[in-house]
Amino acid sequence: MAEVTLHTETTDDGGSRTVWLSRLPQGGVSVNGQDLGDLSGFFGAGVREYEWARSVAAGDIPALVHALGGGADADLVDLLTARFSGIRHREFSDFCATESIPVEFWSRFGE
Repeated sequence: MAEVTLHTETTDDGGSRTVWLSRLPQGGVSVNGQDLGDLSGFFGAGVREYEWARSVAAGDIPALVHALGGGADADLVDLLTARFSGIRHREFSDFCATESIPVEFWSRFGE
């Protein structure tokens, strides 16, 4: 699967945020984000890039599909795109927590 863009925006100061959905090589799925621009208000002077990912492992995919209301033949990408496109991407982590689906978080900032 190619990556599917869930959300893009340009901030008032000319920065940007992009959020996309990816299938992981081991069979899991990841919602990824990248913020570019002046992020000094969050991370300190000079920081202009922040990347993050929230991943669900392959073994937890059936539970994720079920929580999204899908059956055995449901397309996970379609379910995730329908539920978490646009600013609703922000709900992914809380949704998984509510449904007891483990999510691994990764992030980095800098250039």
